[in-house]
Amino acid sequence: RSGRTRETAFSKDYDELAQIMKYERANKGHIVWVLGSSISMDDRTRFNFSQIIKSGYVNAVITGNTMATVDLMKGLKTDNPFVQERASDSRTETLPDYITISKVREKGSIKKSVEDKIVEDGIMKTLVDNNIPFVIAGSIRDRYKLPETYNNAYEAQDAMRFHTRKATMLICLSSVLFTIASGNMTPSYNTFNGVTRPVYIYS
Repeated sequence: RSGRTRETAFSKDYDELAQIMKYERANKGHIVWVLGSSISMDDRTRFNFSQIIKSGYVNAVITGNTMATVDLMKGLKTDNPFVQERASDSRTETLPDYITISKVREKGSIKKSVEDKIVEDGIMKTLVDNNIPFVIAGSIRDRYKLPETYNNAYEAQDAMRFHTRKATMLICLSSVLFTIASGNMTPSYNTFNGVTRPVYIYS
């Protein structure tokens, strides 16, 4: 925090981040986002991140089963019988997650669920609609998983590494473990279009 005081607004950092993102988009960079589960729990954040995807600032997403599940749960059509069942059944707190995952597994994939229009909005739908790749890495704490979730840690690492090695910029939000894992896989410098330069990492 050189050249600042304790009172310096963090908006200065976000202004710098926005400028780098604009540069990356204009110069065919590869912006990889690492998202934790809280991103999908807030409706405004879900909407705003969907707008960021539509604006071309997302080239890949690395996340976990919970973020994707909560986002899909919030995005299920309100007239869907599964949503009505979810709302009326209070047997357990986690039942809505199970219903959502069951419905997606019935369809076979997140992509098919979006194509069949059972998901109305959200981050995962916007990723599918814009053909943006995503990696859902499994955790030992997951009790029930979406079809695309990597259960094998080595396969998950390979899938994550595929994107981090191409990254010109890595932006990590609200997940300590995924941030550490992705950061460890991201080179400090890389060669892009014949030019060697640093990879920007924001956490």
